[in-house]
Amino acid sequence: MPTPNPYWFRAKRVGWGWGAPASPAGWIFFTVWVLALAVGMHGLRRYMPLGPLAFFAVMTAVLVLVCRWKGEPLS
Repeated sequence: MPTPNPYWFRAKRVGWGWGAPASPAGWIFFTVWVLALAVGMHGLRRYMPLGPLAFFAVMTAVLVLVCRWKGEPLS
């Protein structure tokens, strides 16, 4: 029986960064992240004009940090 992939995200073969999720845990995280991004940006749009931009920057940083923590090492 093959061993499961310990990484949530695979490193891109061409270019820099990570590709699509490589495990069920990665897909769950990415789905929750997209839903949180959509709900947060929609909710903040009503109260602050620059709120969605700041929220997007924070959420992008969270995504990069999780990819760096749980993804394949970049070569």
